[in-house]
Amino acid sequence: MLSAIVFLPLAAALLLLAAPAIPARVARWIWVAVAAADLMLVAMIWANFEEPAADRLAFEERVEWIPGAGSSYHIGVDGLSLPLVAMTAIVFLACAVFALRNDDRPRIQAALFLFLQSVSLGLFVAADLILFFVFFDLSIVGMYFVIAGWGHGNARRSALKFFLYTFLGSLALLLGFIGLYVSAETPTFDMIELTREMPLQGNPLAGGLVLAAILIGLAVKTPTFPFHTWLPSAHTDAPAIGSAVLAGVLLKMGTYGFVRIAMPMLPEAWRAWAWL
Repeated sequence: MLSAIVFLPLAAALLLLAAPAIPARVARWIWVAVAAADLMLVAMIWANFEEPAADRLAFEERVEWIPGAGSSYHIGVDGLSLPLVAMTAIVFLACAVFALRNDDRPRIQAALFLFLQSVSLGLFVAADLILFFVFFDLSIVGMYFVIAGWGHGNARRSALKFFLYTFLGSLALLLGFIGLYVSAETPTFDMIELTREMPLQGNPLAGGLVLAAILIGLAVKTPTFPFHTWLPSAHTDAPAIGSAVLAGVLLKMGTYGFVRIAMPMLPEAWRAWAWL
């Protein structure tokens, strides 16, 4: 069920891209219909949700992906991620309805926002650090094209500034993830295993460095001072629906990463640097 929620918008996006003959009005309504269907699937998940055990996820799915690197396609939800999944589905449906009046390349715009919806949902259900990172970076790419393609004012400059800040931040995030991977007793990118093991307990120097890398990467996306200067121009120059997704969904990804990754996997370092 979770995979259907994540990849249904992506499938619709690929359909829209592969069929340029689809009329603009039909493309807009396909976007609304798919976003509404996705929200209905999320509602079904919510209705059947039962709080999982401390080291488990509900509606868990796991498939081998890169076994040699300790990475798998591992997704699931709990009481932290499910509300964010629901929020994402609601925001994107609202954007689809608002965009019904749009006449500027509606088919391409619908495909791009459906792609962005898939990667946003994927990030909130990811239970593997590499999977999280892939969705994290794809959301940056998607929003770059939203701002550059449908923005106003100095849209291309604002989009490039957003992309450079957040992409460079993601490189720091990847370094932090690699630090967690190599410090684990059995090297793994699985978020549940790393939370259970807390691999850098008792190593304040390494724990502080890994935490710093993760926090910088997430702070840029949040954005947190002093990494926030890309935000005013991006919001100002983005289209209305782009600004809604940026504020309502993408800016939550950094804070979610603090609570999902930094705090539970590096609790000792988090407490030590709480003053900062």
